[in-house]
Amino acid sequence: PSHAPVRVQAHGQEHARRARRTLAAPAPTPHQHQAHIDDCFCVIEKGALEAFSAHLNSVETSIQFTTEVEVSGRLPFLDVLVERKNGRLSFGVFRKATNTGRYLHYKSVHPACHKRSVAASLIQRAHRICSSDTDRASDLSKVRSELSDNGYPINFVRSVEHRTRNFASYRAVQPQARAAIPYVPGVSEAPARALRTLDAHVAHAPARKPKHELAHVKDPPKKEKLPGTAHKIPCADRDHVHIGESGNSERRPKDHM
Repeated sequence: PSHAPVRVQAHGQEHARRARRTLAAPAPTPHQHQAHIDDCFCVIEKGALEAFSAHLNSVETSIQFTTEVEVSGRLPFLDVLVERKNGRLSFGVFRKATNTGRYLHYKSVHPACHKRSVAASLIQRAHRICSSDTDRASDLSKVRSELSDNGYPINFVRSVEHRTRNFASYRAVQPQARAAIPYVPGVSEAPARALRTLDAHVAHAPARKPKHELAHVKDPPKKEKLPGTAHKIPCADRDHVHIGESGNSERRPKDHM
């Protein structure tokens, strides 16, 4: 369900609070502790790591953590690469070894707003994560190269970069309404522009999905076998009609025979 990550995040925060409350006084506490869903990032003395990890795993037996320590002063956490330099922490964008740099191609049949979102998310990530101008410039250069490999024109990328720098002003005004319309190239853009003049946020949805083209492998259930159906049954021995809801519509008429 869509709310599952929120519940996991709340449960993880409660687990962290319980761990801090039950930590014995002589035991060293982490200098920094951050959590997101089921991932935690801690700054703690090396000799205290094993004891702290054992304490976390003892709080609730159904929640068990594994540990990953820094290598050569570097440790990835989600999409952030944390690096320790001269006693200070610096941050950069982390890409897995399996990252291919393939994104939504510019020539694919998708609205322009989807392609702008691809470029904007990569550019915003560089600005928000990188802690130094050098790392930020290096990551933005890599983003431009990857977008170019996916067919994005340089002018399009520069336009998105300009919008990203003014992101706060774009977010200041919230639309009054939202509308979703099927996307057909060359057709859907006009009604979308008209709706935006009415201060409506427009989302483009695929006109056809693969599931629409595939055959349904299951036969539809009979109405008589569906649970929770409403029924109208004439009684056999009197001039009355019974109207109600039943979990077994196939058996219910026999009760009024």
